[in-house]
Amino acid sequence: MIKHIYDEPFTEEEIKKATEEAYKEGTISVDEYQAIINEKEKTNTFDGKLSKEELNELREKLVSEKKIRKIEHYLTRYKEHLSGYKDLVGDDLVFDNLFLFNLKHFGYLLKDEPEEVMSRAGMQFRRHIIYPLIQKFGPAFLNSKQIFENRNDLLLERDYKTGKPNQDLEALPDLGISLPKEPVIWTLNHHFKDDALASVLACQRPIYILFGSLPQFYNTFDGILAYLVGSIIINRKVKSSKVASMDKMKYALNLGSDLMVAPEGVWEKSSNEYLLKLWPGIYRIAMETGVNLVPVIHYIYDHTQKIDKKENPIHTVVDEPVNLATSGLSEKAALDYYRDIMAQWYILMQKKYGYAKKYHINIPATKIKDEKELNNLSDKELKRYYHELITTLYNERIDRKEDLTSREILLRGFNNATSAWEAYLTDLMDTVDRYDLSIETTAHFKPKDVVTPYDVYKDIASLPITKENKDTVIYARKLVRDYKLNDFQSRF
Repeated sequence: MIKHIYDEPFTEEEIKKATEEAYKEGTISVDEYQAIINEKEKTNTFDGKLSKEELNELREKLVSEKKIRKIEHYLTRYKEHLSGYKDLVGDDLVFDNLFLFNLKHFGYLLKDEPEEVMSRAGMQFRRHIIYPLIQKFGPAFLNSKQIFENRNDLLLERDYKTGKPNQDLEALPDLGISLPKEPVIWTLNHHFKDDALASVLACQRPIYILFGSLPQFYNTFDGILAYLVGSIIINRKVKSSKVASMDKMKYALNLGSDLMVAPEGVWEKSSNEYLLKLWPGIYRIAMETGVNLVPVIHYIYDHTQKIDKKENPIHTVVDEPVNLATSGLSEKAALDYYRDIMAQWYILMQKKYGYAKKYHINIPATKIKDEKELNNLSDKELKRYYHELITTLYNERIDRKEDLTSREILLRGFNNATSAWEAYLTDLMDTVDRYDLSIETTAHFKPKDVVTPYDVYKDIASLPITKENKDTVIYARKLVRDYKLNDFQSRF
């Protein structure tokens, strides 16, 4: 597969497709995949045309030639800011109803020049007209009720089984935070579908959002809402767009606007981390401009939002502004310090609300299929079927009010944590209308000084097995296989 990627005379589209196939098959690692994509960023120039594969799929789905011509018109107009059509639609090549409307009216936000995508007049309009409307009507668009937490209450010691304070104490009122007059950057943890809107509602002043999901922006009503709030678009597949996003953010700050950023870059999907490593952009802007960072942290019991929304509120903490520019810390130390602040509030909310609770999971009941029906299912369909069947059986136990252990509740009927987490992430991805797997599995920050078991053992695992090395190679292959299996951040 690797030889195929670099052999001539393959086109850029063939190289991209072969790279994605090799990554999905596990032939190349996340780092190797990202290295190839980054190399393409330096050399690739998009011609503004749909590929043969894209054209065929659109025509098979009965998309009219008129609409196809419109798509290529906009692709040509913004080709310098795109690596291809998939940048705008993600994994599903067939666009949604709002796509052409959003692209026509908001396509200019793809441009790199700050002066062409925002203005002082636009900010004033949003400040005086849009912001009050968002604050008034925005909560109606959340799937769950949002509760702003008393930080003093969260600091009380709690019983891990019930979430109740260990002592009969009443917390002091939370008097809120003190904001400087100058612009700030509001930073959110990125875990579930409604976290962006919940963060907008948590911000106490108008903001511009750094928006990195182009398929979501250009295909859904979320894009229109984000445009009204104020958005800085970043195409993470195009190097010039990533560079330009820093200039656009500084330009917005200079015009007097606050910013809202998700420094993790993508949804946190790890099974053993509270927050991903933070991208260093927030530190560098803070150092250049002297702005404060304001932590906005959300906790929700069920990220997939498949339990009764009355039982699944969004808990939010807004903490005091932090000035990294005056901290005297190095980039790494400052980012770790700031990440710890955000993680601390997440952990405290989890201690209060995250104890195991028996809830019915809202999915359609699944009936047991016979062998013939199972044989007609693809691997993906079969996995989905077992996921829904196990959940159905679990719901039946909940409905019968059976006594379940904490482990059984957390695993939701699955017999091991890996299968349970895979099902959980599958449900999580179902909550968004548009998903771009190539971005979501590679756009988290990976510090260069961090060495994983995969890095250490991958070369050993690739050796042919001989009588002399069999124990070492087999052990290395097991470690590599287990690491890749549990690297959910790079799989979903």
